Amino acid sequence: MARGITETDVHAAADELVAAGERPTVERIRTHLGTGSPNTVTRWLETWWQRLGQRLEAHAARVDVPHAPEAVSLLASQWWASALANARDIADLALAEDLASLEAGKRQLAQARDALNVENEATRQRLASALHAEQLAQTQAGELQRLVSQLQSQLTETAQRRFLQPPRHRCQPPAFAWTCSHPFARRLKACPPIQA
Repeated sequence: MARGITETDVHAAADELVAAGERPTVERIRTHLGTGSPNTVTRWLETWWQRLGQRLEAHAARVDVPHAPEAVSLLASQWWASALANARDIADLALAEDLASLEAGKRQLAQARDALNVENEATRQRLASALHAEQLAQTQAGELQRLVSQLQSQLTETAQRRFLQPPRHRCQPPAFAWTCSHPFARRLKACPPIQA
């Protein structure tokens, strides 16, 4: 009567195939063992693949000291694991310090960004005020130009009217002087008209 294969049989056969440089497959394991149903081999081969990472990690942690007793190899493996753990702690501490420094740098950058945003907003407001003042000044300059033009035309009109009026006497005072009781106004009244 044929004996069934176990998980240990499949795992050992897979390890032997890998050590020989072959990839463990269902058919190769069946050939290596000389027995086993494909369904059973497939199920146990899946568990071998799932545990392979853990086994490789454990094997890598073990230091192989050639020609040393097992106790020495085990102790060297423990020292190696301790050294790796210590190095990992030092690296984690350095990483934590770097992260803290990075966070402080990020906070400083955020503060600088906020300050720039405040300054940018103040500059934007000053620019808006300056543009408003410029627009107001242009409006006022336009209004002043209109008033200057109006005054120039009034001056021209007044000058033309004066030029066309007949000349008055040299001593003839303006109309308000005749009604004035000032002594100078009385003297003007006494001034004889100039003959042309």
